[in-house]
Amino acid sequence: MQQLSLGRQHIKYKFEIIESQLAWQEINIEEIHQTMISLQLEIDKYQKQMHSLVEKLKEIQLSVIAHISEDMLPPHY
Repeated sequence: MQQLSLGRQHIKYKFEIIESQLAWQEINIEEIHQTMISLQLEIDKYQKQMHSLVEKLKEIQLSVIAHISEDMLPPHY
């Protein structure tokens, strides 16, 4: 009978360990999830900034090309 009680105590102990590990994993998963959300927001922000910079660069390139073209006209124009 004593051995049966020890077996139940051992199972209860193991079960408590598993519950503790599961709770810890759930906390970690939530932290990882929040980190992923934060990183995705940063990526979105940087993509918008990159798009804006690309558009500005295109405008500058067109302006430089137009300026160079004006300078290259023959003198009789």
